[in-house]
Amino acid sequence: MEELLNLKEDDISEKLYQREPVYVKVVSISSDYVYVDIHEKTEGIIPVSDFEGFKLPNIGTKIVVMFERKDKEGNTILSYRKAKEEITLRWLSKVFSQRQRIKGRIEEHVKGGYIVTINGIKAFMPLSLSEIGGAQRHYLPKN
Repeated sequence: MEELLNLKEDDISEKLYQREPVYVKVVSISSDYVYVDIHEKTEGIIPVSDFEGFKLPNIGTKIVVMFERKDKEGNTILSYRKAKEEITLRWLSKVFSQRQRIKGRIEEHVKGGYIVTINGIKAFMPLSLSEIGGAQRHYLPKN
């Protein structure tokens, strides 16, 4: 999915403020925040709570983020979760248009379908689109 972003290091600040997902390097981690290099005078800040349901990254790791806001001290607040959702939605759109199968983990059964996790993001899957519910007959290409 990283190829969907094809970014040069110079484009990070520009793309970030256009609310596009960008890959940045983790420079430090505190109990409350993950600090990342956004190629500016100060680091970008991601609340640790934004990683709930995801593994906390290690220092030196590249992660995907999106601009959320500037706080009153002028810090750049970023979101890991929103960036993951955006990347996953782009990827899902691409594989859907190519009529490919998508793998996910069923988390729970709800009325009319399932809650599934795809790349760490929760989504609804109608029973009719599951192989159990008949997608094999109606929507998927024959193998």
